[in-house]
Amino acid sequence: MYQAKKLTFDWTIILIVGEILAVAISMPLAFVVFGWAQPLWGGNASQPHAASCVAYGALTLYLLHQLDLYNWSSFLNPRRASLRIIVAVLLAVALFVAARYFFGDENSHFYRRWLLVHSTVTIAILITTRYLIRFLLIDTLKLIPIERIAFIGWDTRMERVLSAFKNEPRGFQQVRGFFHEKTDASFEPAFEKGYHPLGAFNEIAKKLKESQISLLIVAEASVTPSQIQKLSDVCGQELVSLKVIPSAFDLWAT
Repeated sequence: MYQAKKLTFDWTIILIVGEILAVAISMPLAFVVFGWAQPLWGGNASQPHAASCVAYGALTLYLLHQLDLYNWSSFLNPRRASLRIIVAVLLAVALFVAARYFFGDENSHFYRRWLLVHSTVTIAILITTRYLIRFLLIDTLKLIPIERIAFIGWDTRMERVLSAFKNEPRGFQQVRGFFHEKTDASFEPAFEKGYHPLGAFNEIAKKLKESQISLLIVAEASVTPSQIQKLSDVCGQELVSLKVIPSAFDLWAT
């Protein structure tokens, strides 16, 4: 993929390690905060077992993963990630309390207070860690180029290829639109899918530069051999990569 050539490390691993460290740190810190707050509540709270703390932390990490917190869009949008972190921790609290109630163990009033403190500390550390990672790596983000894609022709194979680019989670590949013949009605499905026309086929050299296109994808069945030759010449002059999706006949022939 395009990103594999541009990125020197895996962002997902950084996010996962950050969340694991945040959850691990929150455990002893929650005990410190809870011990400090006990005089405010009065009485002594029964301390939960270490196994219960580990189970709660593992449940939190599992829910963070299930809520898609390790994808690229969550990294670029920390506010969205913060909301999902809060939801994940609250779900972990609800499931953990339900499980302890089901097994009839450590479901006392003081235990629930400790869980409230622990979840609050966990949320604070997770959100702080997410913002810290983004702050430290934001300069690297600015160095990663965006590949702008245009296409010519439309069929089921083109639709599948473009869908893969459109759903690319990191956002470094963007489908800008398509070039077309003014009398060609075959692009109506592409327009209905949300893709926008960039210009006519005869002005493609100008529009490639204006739209800063770096990759042009062509459905072979939609163009003639002479048009493919012209596109090859234009792309060579504008330093644009050209990819051709073969027709069904060519696929069967090979």
